[in-house]
Amino acid sequence: CLVVSPENSEISYEDFTALSTLTVGLSYTDSVNNSAFVDYCKDNDCLPKLVYYHDWDHVLQGMKSGEVNSYLVSSLTDSGMRTVARIGVHSYYFATAKGNNDLLQELNVAMNKLKTENPYFEEELYQKYHSRTGDELTVISESEKEYINSGQDVKVVYNPKWYPLSYTNDNGKFDGALSVIFAKISENTGLRFNYIPCSSEEESLEKFRNGEADIFAGFPYDYTWAAKNNARITVSFSSLPIFTASRSESSGGNRAAAVSGDYLEYFSGNILKNPFSYADYASSEECLKAVLSGQADLAFVDSYEMGYYSKRFAYQNVVYKATGTSYSLSAAVSDRADDRLYSILSKAVASIGSETVNQAMENTSLSTKSLSFMDMLYDNQRLMILVFLILGFAAAMLLA
Repeated sequence: CLVVSPENSEISYEDFTALSTLTVGLSYTDSVNNSAFVDYCKDNDCLPKLVYYHDWDHVLQGMKSGEVNSYLVSSLTDSGMRTVARIGVHSYYFATAKGNNDLLQELNVAMNKLKTENPYFEEELYQKYHSRTGDELTVISESEKEYINSGQDVKVVYNPKWYPLSYTNDNGKFDGALSVIFAKISENTGLRFNYIPCSSEEESLEKFRNGEADIFAGFPYDYTWAAKNNARITVSFSSLPIFTASRSESSGGNRAAAVSGDYLEYFSGNILKNPFSYADYASSEECLKAVLSGQADLAFVDSYEMGYYSKRFAYQNVVYKATGTSYSLSAAVSDRADDRLYSILSKAVASIGSETVNQAMENTSLSTKSLSFMDMLYDNQRLMILVFLILGFAAAMLLA
């Protein structure tokens, strides 16, 4: 990646005219990335000044002294710099001794299985080892500023019953972890979001698919799913492990409860290849009720939903089991929306560090504001025992 100082607010992401004005520090020891960067510049008709140093330490010294104002890095993790361009990746291979065909065949089979069973494995690796923890400055181009300053509201739909990630609260407002992240995006970009409450996820998705909304907050990072819903997706910003929910560890059957129109039904049937028959319900909570009543044998929930419903007294008999799979979460822009909106949102999502995302997710997951008194007692076994002891003591005093 090509990075600049976080204080540099003049260069926006892949603004090739502005990139041509940079002085880029390169290390002779990194010939592969240097060559890729030169090719990148040629492909985009971008000609910055290049300054070569003997090693990496001298590149950093050049940056500190002001001799260069940008340089290449292979990892963004805690670099403290702002990314203005991502250079093409290179292919890497396993090597075996010549003639060791059996081992080579095993490696090829394993790599093929890895890619077919988890097509987003490379993206997950990138997020784990090359992403930042802290936020970056979101730099907006002049054209994008014109779009923002036009004053138009950006219509956003969301899943209204996806607690604790997104939901409509008692005041009819967008709430949950995703609302915190989108408030941060609005603050960083100046975009004005008009959140449109719908009665169900299916209704929200239909409005988005038909172009009645510009953005869907909390959209699976899946290009096939995006194409089905006329969407353009940003980079992913969170990963959601998937669990099955059933009445007991031993319960079998192939009747699955699913939220109508939800990605997990598609994910289970098309990605996991599970041979279930599905019955549609309005929300994950309705799915769990169907499991408890015996109308369904199991349901699929993500880790945050599991964390919430496992605190609910009404669902104490639900058992959760990890599937060993997960999917990534992004944001989506309608393919009918202005291209500048997609560019702005993509930059904004990419600029948010993992700490901000994790804090929003964790704080909302730990919230108990929607839990009843019995839920809080169930979630806190010591408190439950204390309450019953007090009630028992009070009853004994009355009878004495």
